[in-house]
Amino acid sequence: MSEQNFFIWTTNEARNPNACQYYRITTPLHQLAKMYPNVKVYEDTGERPVEAVQAMIQSDLVQFYSLGGEDPLHKLRVLKDMKPNDLDGRIIYPPAVS
Repeated sequence: MSEQNFFIWTTNEARNPNACQYYRITTPLHQLAKMYPNVKVYEDTGERPVEAVQAMIQSDLVQFYSLGGEDPLHKLRVLKDMKPNDLDGRIIYPPAVS
């Protein structure tokens, strides 16, 4: 990986901790960040909605794992409709979604 920061946003809004979120979200992403110091992970727990949306839009990769309903669908549609943009002579691309 290059020395440039790589930012990953993921959602983890389970009310009670469970094995699914731990083994599919928390552990892999935090191990990735531990292995590569330039990887930054933002785990959206639903506690700071404005900060979470800003982090999602500015990320390189957005991960939705095991979600359903209107809110995740709306977020996916917004991300899909985002276009690359110029910011001070630098092209900024929308995040990839997994």
